[in-house]
Amino acid sequence: MIFINKWKMKVKLTEKQYSLLLEYIEESRKAPTPQKLSLFFNDNPNAQFFSVIQRDKNGYDSDYDFKLTEVNGYKVIVDINKGTKTKGCSVDASFDTMIYGTQLIINFGKCGKLTINNVVGLKIFNDVNSLKNGTPDDTFELDHNMDKTKSDLVLEYYEQLKSVEIGDDINFDSKFKYDGNVVQRHGDVVRVELSQQGRENTILILTIDLGENPFYEEEGNLMFKAKSSKGNEEQKDFILPIKNFYVDKNGQEEPEIKKEKKKKTPPNEVDKDEELRKEGKRAMEMILNDPNLKKAFYTQPSLWNLFISELRGEQAVGKGIVPTLRIINSYERKSISENLGGEFIEGKKISFIPADDVDVTFNIGDKEDFFPFKTTDKEYNPRVLDRKLGENFKLFGRFELDNITKKYNLGYELEIIKNVENTPDTFECKVTIITSLKSVSERIPFNGNLIIKIIRKDIDSYGYQPKQKTNQ
Repeated sequence: MIFINKWKMKVKLTEKQYSLLLEYIEESRKAPTPQKLSLFFNDNPNAQFFSVIQRDKNGYDSDYDFKLTEVNGYKVIVDINKGTKTKGCSVDASFDTMIYGTQLIINFGKCGKLTINNVVGLKIFNDVNSLKNGTPDDTFELDHNMDKTKSDLVLEYYEQLKSVEIGDDINFDSKFKYDGNVVQRHGDVVRVELSQQGRENTILILTIDLGENPFYEEEGNLMFKAKSSKGNEEQKDFILPIKNFYVDKNGQEEPEIKKEKKKKTPPNEVDKDEELRKEGKRAMEMILNDPNLKKAFYTQPSLWNLFISELRGEQAVGKGIVPTLRIINSYERKSISENLGGEFIEGKKISFIPADDVDVTFNIGDKEDFFPFKTTDKEYNPRVLDRKLGENFKLFGRFELDNITKKYNLGYELEIIKNVENTPDTFECKVTIITSLKSVSERIPFNGNLIIKIIRKDIDSYGYQPKQKTNQ
């Protein structure tokens, strides 16, 4: 059972309504909480460099060095290492630098990702001399399992491999690094397309029988064994000494997005994508500010990195932003509805009467006019607008037509602010007049609020559903 701390209130989330979110959170409980790298040097405002400490299987440490600078008020990380494919590349440190247990992933955008495994700590340096002399101004040690025996890792890697599905990525660290993608699975038999980094054009097909553990220990080394073939050649034994192994779930999404990126997108779809990215940035702020959401999404590196790549415009909008918005929107909608004591259903109409007579005044050009909301009039029937993240529910309706409203196509927008205490189905609203003349629209806020009483109707097409308890 999970509670959201939103608007200083607690809201119960059910498994039925938030099964996907709960699945993420359940998985996150089993894994170390990912950490933002920026948190380590935010407490050191004078930091100019930092080093990531990597420990090998023999207990020896090596450092990866990075420079910290500021661009337009934002901290930026620059890779100053020799030999990395991202050398000289930079990235905003705000959300693309995460430590997943002992694995650091930095997404340098078009330069690619830098992944450092077996990370055991960080060093902070306030100037270049401290870096050159190896005298850090601050150090941090991470929780790690580098003291695990090879027998432990044999079992751990086997459990990871047994969980793979079609589309997952698998990665081996050996003398060279190998990247693979699961292309088939029939019971315990898994087929993987494998390539060595730097020789991606040479593809091996691995056939792995999970009926027995392909990982084993031999003469102090951790080993992996499978069958491999290339082209039409016969299968041969594939034996690899390994330093590390890990599975990246759902790796199949990236090639599909890359294909979409090459397509020429019509202008209206570009506008839609930009709007989705704006919504996605609001969702990201919610995730970073909510401990449950943050831990849930950070524990899914594939989904999180795809989401971030789409936000940055590096990937076409698709399987990262859209499902994330769906989850976060439901998460927030539940909170708002609980707070109001009733649920507004987007796209459907409701009926209300004003609690009091109110003259909504507005100016069109140099002429002042008004529209009266009357308690004695027939019901008003606005439609519930689609709600954006961070906003309240809103209703839109049109006024009765007369000479003025015909000419200016007048409408009204009601933003549901709060419920009225001890009065069921009654809400206080902000009012905005919307005019349209010769395709030019104008929004005119009314200096005052309107109290409305929702009329209950037990029909499927109705846009309002009261809770059993409308007042908390």
